[in-house]
Amino acid sequence: MKSTIIPVALFIIAFSITPLKAQNGAFPATVLELKEQIIELQNKGTLGIKNFLPCSQISTLGSYTILGEAKFKQNETLYVYFEPVNFSTSKTNGKYEIWLTEDIMIQNDKKETLMEKPGIMENHYMSDSPILDIYFNNHVEFDNVPAGKYIFKVILYDKLKNTSASESLPFEVVEEQKPAEQQK
Repeated sequence: MKSTIIPVALFIIAFSITPLKAQNGAFPATVLELKEQIIELQNKGTLGIKNFLPCSQISTLGSYTILGEAKFKQNETLYVYFEPVNFSTSKTNGKYEIWLTEDIMIQNDKKETLMEKPGIMENHYMSDSPILDIYFNNHVEFDNVPAGKYIFKVILYDKLKNTSASESLPFEVVEEQKPAEQQK
């Protein structure tokens, strides 16, 4: 039995590291070449924001729990997940650079700014490997915030592309019921 398993295992290993030729005789692109093509497309594209979502939990890129509605009790925390799309990547001396910053603001339902935090988050990375996807995890605590309707606004800046994108999320803060009110 052992003599038949070993040659099969060696064949699989040898086969997996031997490049396959396409029908036209050319070798397929390497993963790095494909990543370079993705970077080129992202650099040409318009900066944007996708998956701008209110969440109850955010774990990592693409892993979050979406809230059914953006309604919070006083003293709860709002978590907002989003992914920048088409951010710029610069390559210099074999290093990949991305540079994104974020402003946030909270507005009331009349669009009056109640809180503004410019430059609250900065992601400036220099790496040996390209970073194709990134996410932002925002959280705002509503300590002593009056009940009402609000707007959470994000402005994302791409420092390399010198451009910005924004998204807004309407949400509501409701009064926390006191124990006596819950029993009625």
